[in-house]
Amino acid sequence: NDLEGLEQKRYPRAINRQKFIRSAIETWLRDASSINAQVLKGLREMITVRQQVSQFHPLGRYSFPPIEDGLLAIERRPLKEGPRLLAYFNLTQSAKRLQLSAECNDLMENRSKKGEIELHAYDFVWLLEGS
Repeated sequence: NDLEGLEQKRYPRAINRQKFIRSAIETWLRDASSINAQVLKGLREMITVRQQVSQFHPLGRYSFPPIEDGLLAIERRPLKEGPRLLAYFNLTQSAKRLQLSAECNDLMENRSKKGEIELHAYDFVWLLEGS
């Protein structure tokens, strides 16, 4: 957030209007320990998974199953036959627990999960059922 820009310009949208110098961005991204490089790495990983999984096709079917307050659930299905994908998002400041009804593959961690799982504050998980 550009708090200095907000203070100077005095309109709410100024908070995200900071100007950056390309060389500074390149320096931040070269440092693997920087928050900027970590965010970019995470976004690239998410995009790669989304490109590989047919359940994320934009014309695929989806629904929003009911779930407890503070959580968002999205069920996605591929255009043709295949297992469903369950995306869970914790929208709260505290950890939440979920009980899975079937064994699933966590697409971001590439490992099997079953039973009860924990989502940390503002965390998410993409689960492919039956994997």
